[in-house]
Order: sequence, then structure tokens, then C-alpha cells
Amino acid sequence: MVLLSAAAFAIVAATILTVAHAQLATAPWPMFRYNLAHTGLSPYDTSANPGSQKWAFATGGEVDSSPAVGSDGTIYFGSDDDNLYAVNPDGTEKWAFATGGEVFSSPAVGADGTIYFGSDDNYLYALTDNGTSATQKWKFPTGYVVASSPAIGADGTIYVGSDDDYLYAVNSDGTQKWKFPTGFFVQSSPAVGTGGTIYVGSEDDYLYALTDGGQGSVTEKWAFAPGGEVYSSPAIGSDGTIYFGSGDFNLHAVTDNGTSATQKWKFATGNLVKSSPAIGTGGTIYVGSDDDYLYALTDNGTSATQKWKFLTGGEVDSSPAIGADGTIYVGSGGTLYALTDNGSSATEKWAFTTGAGVWSSSAIGADGTIYFGSDDNNLYAVGIPSPTPTATATATATATATPTATPTPVPVKLKISPASLNFGTVKVGNQKGPKNITVSNPKGSKKKPGVTVLMEGLSPASSPFTVTNNDCDVQLPAGKKCKIGVTFAPTAVGLHKATLMIIDNADHEPQSVKLKGKGKRK
Repeated sequence: MVLLSAAAFAIVAATILTVAHAQLATAPWPMFRYNLAHTGLSPYDTSANPGSQKWAFATGGEVDSSPAVGSDGTIYFGSDDDNLYAVNPDGTEKWAFATGGEVFSSPAVGADGTIYFGSDDNYLYALTDNGTSATQKWKFPTGYVVASSPAIGADGTIYVGSDDDYLYAVNSDGTQKWKFPTGFFVQSSPAVGTGGTIYVGSEDDYLYALTDGGQGSVTEKWAFAPGGEVYSSPAIGSDGTIYFGSGDFNLHAVTDNGTSATQKWKFATGNLVKSSPAIGTGGTIYVGSDDDYLYALTDNGTSATQKWKFLTGGEVDSSPAIGADGTIYVGSGGTLYALTDNGSSATEKWAFTTGAGVWSSSAIGADGTIYFGSDDNNLYAVGIPSPTPTATATATATATATPTATPTPVPVKLKISPASLNFGTVKVGNQKGPKNITVSNPKGSKKKPGVTVLMEGLSPASSPFTVTNNDCDVQLPAGKKCKIGVTFAPTAVGLHKATLMIIDNADHEPQSVKLKGKGKRK
């Protein structure tokens, strides 16, 4: 018997989106570093994540690509086996798309569901997810490897770097809008400010600020020389400060003055800073260094103060991700660390060890699951494992809801029909059902329109009751219905009772449905 595990497919509240995010998918983690500002800060609580393996998905090569999570919960990522993979939230494969080279680039998901990513075969790809397969919409040729992760601008332009030394702007139909020359490889992923300025690093030792002037037109606002290569992808603070790491061993903070950049400060670490910084809700900057430390810094305006540094088991080239609860996730050596920021120190909540190095940066799902790759060829899902069914004879059982992340509650009451299911008497060894439970989301009115509800999942009832089909595992729009099918297959004589919990972000959640059936001798 297969029980449905809890899964959250969430939408990000429109209030946290800016104009610059218009063409990016409304999804739990639609691109490298979560958003166009590259903050690495998720809107979803991860405090219930115990650091347990939910599943591992094996590929044929190292997984250094950082995953993206689509609006329906699909996880997209690349592998050194030359494929881009789409994996369901339960760890099963949807499809694999073969390119002509290793896929180090991290995908970006557009508002229409298009998946954009680069490959070592020198192309930028655009794919359509058809459910069980992918269709290539187009591929755009560059002059060399595309290890940079694409960003999608407000007008749908795709920005991506190439090892042919150019930053490219590509129209949504796959034609070139413009290209901007730097002096060396561009593996940094572009960040886009709220005013549309594109910030990108190059291994020619510069951070560039560019203005997109439309078809065939790009203007350099300024180029800032930090003193070393810029592998790191820049992050943009709420006040517009640009943070990025450099091969000069420093994390830099610069201000965009329009036609020039002013250095606010630089903070010295003990080695190269390839990691891309993350920015917490309170403005704390988290960044890794090849000196094996993760640093937490406070921006004081003209200087940075070290809050703490945490020693890991190897170089920290992975970029941190932050849950809405403040937990920091970062890879180093063969381990993913979960850390709590205590202000002047960090506490390790847990550490999850893989079979090889972790260079991939984490993505956070809507249910608090952490997704990341390893050089042991696997993509990992770390979170709350699916519950294991436990057989019961005549005892009354009530399933305990699996803790999940809590998206913003919405003021709507779902209708659950029926409120209970009675399967009657069934011979031991036989099965009855499925019987359906219908979940309805009110349409609302002109004065009070309905709202979409996030169906986070189910806490399955105990055996001998089994969820055999469920289409309430996605967002449920206003005026729509979904169904959950339950079967009863007694293995012992006597009365069996259980409770099925339906978990969502509506009022009065979780909703419960009482289940009852009686087993009799064959």
C-alpha cells in the first residue's frame, strides 16, 4: 500500500514581489538564490525540519547545479551526466532532458513555466515541462561553456553569462537582444535591482553595473575593481547595497551612485570568497569562504562587524540559504549544515552528511524541505520523512498531523464533504473503496472575492485505511473542488476507527474526517 506523503505547493504572496520580479515564476524557489536580488531568503518556515533524509535521487554524474522549485513543487536541477532533471516532490523522476555537456548552471523558472538553464555544450536552453517529458522551445548559442545561472528580467529578458567572456541578454523567443563584453569568464549569476540595473561579476576582476537599453542596446554604468576575480554572484540589500565576494579574500559592499560605485567597506576572510552572500530578515549578511568558515556580518554603513564565524569541514563554496525562521543552510565538504544565529555565535542544529563534496546551494521548498546536490551523484531532499503505516486491530487510532512549514493563512473556510466515512462490514483480506472526500473552496463574491488555498498535504490515517488517490495536493483556486480517495482493507476482526487530517492554510485547519469500518471473519 502506498500512503500519500505531505507536500506543499505554494505561491509566494504578491505583496513581497517587486516590479523586477514580474516575469519570474510565483514558486517556492524559482531561481538561483531565490530571487533577482539574490538574497537567498525563503518566505517559508523550516523550524520543523529535523535534518532527516526524505529521499535521494541518483543521477549519472556529480550534482553541482543548485536546484529550483517550480510552482507545482517540481524540483529542477542539472547533473554532470549532461542532463537537466525534473523530479516530483516524492523523489520520483518526471523526466530527464539530455544536453551536449555537463549542466552546472542552475535553472530559472519563468512565469509561464518555461525552464531556462545553461550547459557546457555552450547553449542556453528553454524548455517546456509537459508533465512526463520536456519539449525544447529553443536553444541559444554562445561561444563557450554556460555555467552562469540565468536571471529573468521584468520584461521577460533572460540574462546569462558565458565563458566566452560575454554577458548575454536573450529575448523570450530565443533571439539575441544584446551582449556585453568583459575581459574573462562570466560564471557569476546576474542580479537585477528594482530599477532594472543588472549587476554581474567577471573573472576579469570586475563587478559590472549595466543598463538594458532595449534591442541591441546596453550601457555600462560602471565597473568596480575589487582586487581579484569575481566568481561570486552579487546580492542586493534592501537599501540597494551590492554585496559580493572576490578572489582577493574579501566580501565587498558597494553603493551604486549611478555612474560610479563607492566602496562602503570590505571584510577580510582567510581565503577566496566564491560563495554568494545571503541576506537575512534583519540585514545580517552570511557568506562562506575557502578558509572553511561561514561568516555572519553586520553592515554598519562604513564598516562591517563580525557577529560570528562557524568552522565547517571544508571550503565553503556553496551559497547559504535562509529559512523564514532564520535557520541558515550551507554546504561544505560532504555535509549540509543547519545553523541557528544566536547573535554573537552560531549553534549547529544538525548536519547531514553525503558521500562526497557539497558545492550545490540549497533550495527551500514550501513545506520546509531542503533540496541540494552532492558530488556523490545524488540530489537530496532533507526534511520530515513520510510517515510509515502501522497496522492496528480493534484499537481506535487518530493520526497526528505531520508538522510542516506554515505559509500565510488565508481567511476562507473550506467545505469538507462528507465529514465522516463509514465503510460498513468488510471481510478480512478484502478491500472496500475508494470512497471519496470532496474539498470545496468557496467562489466568493464581488464584494469579497475568493482566494486560493495552499493544499499542504495529508496526515494519512492509520492502517487499515489508506489514501489511494488524491488531487488535493496543489493550490486550490476559489470556486474549485478536489477529491481524496480512501480505501478500507481490514487485516483483523473488529471495529476500526481513524482520523484523516487535511492540512492547508485556510481557516480552521487542519480539517479532519472520521473513518470507520468493521472487519469480519472470511
